[in-house]
Amino acid sequence: MDYNDIRVEGEVVEVSMVEPKEGGEWPSLAIRFSYMFGEPETKRHITAFKFLTPAAIEYTEKDLITLGWDPTKNNWGLDDLINTKAIVGVRAQLVLGYEEYQGKTHLKVKFVNALGGALKGKIEGPAVTDWTKKLRARLGVSAPATRKAAPKASAPVTQPAEDLGGETIPF
Repeated sequence: MDYNDIRVEGEVVEVSMVEPKEGGEWPSLAIRFSYMFGEPETKRHITAFKFLTPAAIEYTEKDLITLGWDPTKNNWGLDDLINTKAIVGVRAQLVLGYEEYQGKTHLKVKFVNALGGALKGKIEGPAVTDWTKKLRARLGVSAPATRKAAPKASAPVTQPAEDLGGETIPF
């Protein structure tokens, strides 16, 4: 990801299949999103082109799963996906970036992410303990650190007032 990338929440408004580019063998899946952006915020649209070539199919599958439609479980029935509008209305986080194409700079969808930012592959329970042991072994640490209670703060010590013989201090 680039520092100039823009993150927006988008909603699928249309899904269609587009003809292969000239000389291409495979069509693409076009997923059109609407999103709010700018000052003042205005509704905009952008299309993510998901390629069906052998080299790109795994990324298309991942994005479709992110949008709630598993191509494998649906036997890659893209006609059903389009005809039933199965993912229209689904919201996702889009990462947009600028790309130069034919001498012009265009905004394009770089990534389609799930909303919510949930951790993927979270490790819990005994697996955390196992990894902790492996890490200690690798770092040469033999035992966990003992936790010492922080010393309790003592009450402030007050000095008895000094007798100045009735004189006051001028400050």
